[in-house]
Amino acid sequence: EYWYTDLWDKLVDDAKARLGPKYPHLHFAFLDVGIDPTGQGLRDEFDVVIATNVLHATRDLHGTLRNTKRLLRPGGALVLNESVEVQEYSTYTFGLLPGWWNAIDPHERLVDSPLASASGWPVLLRDEGFTQVCTMVPADSEVSAVRAQQVFVAFSDGELRSAGGK
Repeated sequence: EYWYTDLWDKLVDDAKARLGPKYPHLHFAFLDVGIDPTGQGLRDEFDVVIATNVLHATRDLHGTLRNTKRLLRPGGALVLNESVEVQEYSTYTFGLLPGWWNAIDPHERLVDSPLASASGWPVLLRDEGFTQVCTMVPADSEVSAVRAQQVFVAFSDGELRSAGGK
C-alpha cells in the first residue's frame, strides 16, 4: 500500500487522476506535515515515509520532524531528500511563494534561506529521536549539483518528543 500526499490539493488531484486508475492500491491525501497528521486522518502506521524537498518548507523543523515521526510505526524509516545548499534559481523561483520565508527557527536554517545544512539535518533528526541516521551523498562530491542535494535515512525510536524534549 502506498500513499501519495502533498500540501497542494491540485497536485494530489492531478496525481489521483493520472495514477489512480493504473494503481488501485495507491491512496491520495492532502497532508500539511507542519501540523499534527493525526488530525488529518493519518497516524503511526507507515513502515517508510519518503519526503522530497518538503520538510524544509515548514515553519518549525523540530515540530515538522515530530509530525513526520507520528506517521511512522516504531522502527519505521524516514527517507529524507532535501536541498542542503542555497541555490539562486531555487530562491528566485520558490522565494516568491507565500510559505518560503515563514520559518520561525532561523538558527536551524542556512542564512537567508529556509533550507537546513547537510550537517544540520542529522542533528535535527537525532534531536527528535531518530536513530541510525545515515547520509547517502558524499559531502566532498566534486559536482556542486550533487553536493547541493542530500538523502538521509533514519529510523524512528518509537518515542515522540515534546517541544522541550521527551
